Amino acid sequence: MNPITFNAPFEELLGQLVRAHGFCSPEWKWSNAPLFHYSLTEQREMELSQWRLDHPDYRMALPFDTVRLALSEVDSDHPERGRYVVDFLAATQPPANECLYTIMRIKRLFDETALGRGKIIEFIITDLEWQSREPVPDGITKGYLTRYNAMGRFDGRWINEPVSPTLGDHLNEMITAAVNCLTAFAIDAMLPNTHIASVTPSKPCKSVQWRKAREHYTLISHGHPANTATVREGSTVRVDEQLERERMAHARRAHFRTLKSDRFRFAKGKQILVRATWVGPKEWRDEGSGQIYRILEPVRTGP
Repeated sequence: MNPITFNAPFEELLGQLVRAHGFCSPEWKWSNAPLFHYSLTEQREMELSQWRLDHPDYRMALPFDTVRLALSEVDSDHPERGRYVVDFLAATQPPANECLYTIMRIKRLFDETALGRGKIIEFIITDLEWQSREPVPDGITKGYLTRYNAMGRFDGRWINEPVSPTLGDHLNEMITAAVNCLTAFAIDAMLPNTHIASVTPSKPCKSVQWRKAREHYTLISHGHPANTATVREGSTVRVDEQLERERMAHARRAHFRTLKSDRFRFAKGKQILVRATWVGPKEWRDEGSGQIYRILEPVRTGP
């Protein structure tokens, strides 16, 4: 992932849409939205998909109103399959006067021959609805993607409708797979043992603007080596990447607390998510990459 060049393809695509369809509101300030780098295994995605099905009232909630996301997925059982790579621009709430939910750029499939080496397929998804409290039609399982509007572009050329049933099925599979990955990220980010951290190059000789332009965000497991009271602020921390992947891949059960006190006049009876407390330093330096990590959540300062 290159934070400097991440925006350019989205700017080009949105520019075409604005010129041709007046598609996107200029009030949507997405270019400086938090940029996340997120890696997961196919097995982890399946676990998070099951969590979604076990919580039928779940509605997608991103860590920020708008996020930029560079996502990659591997099959830990069959690493020879390579990687699945998608870049997202996603908004939980549509921008003013628009109904844009996500733009996805599928850069690589596990079967790389399906797209052709170096070719990219892009989708603009609006009116996304994959959960419903209401009864759903026969044949549609509650909790799955049920409805969306889409525009697609392959290798720079727009996909014209109508498409053949076979092509339509393939495109729907691609969209569903990408949305499932985006949903996995959204769920993982809100689970109680996940923490959000900013990551900045450790280049004190560079300007603040230079470092800010290269800043991104990532998800940190609660079992991360930095999360201990014995690690001092600003320390250098060594991370075993394999162990960290295993910690992040372990299914975690969300812990909810019901607000019962009469103090909660308007929220009594509501369930809230209880997040684990980060007890380590708010900032540390990763020994391997040399980058500076900063936890975004409140840090406990006393016993």
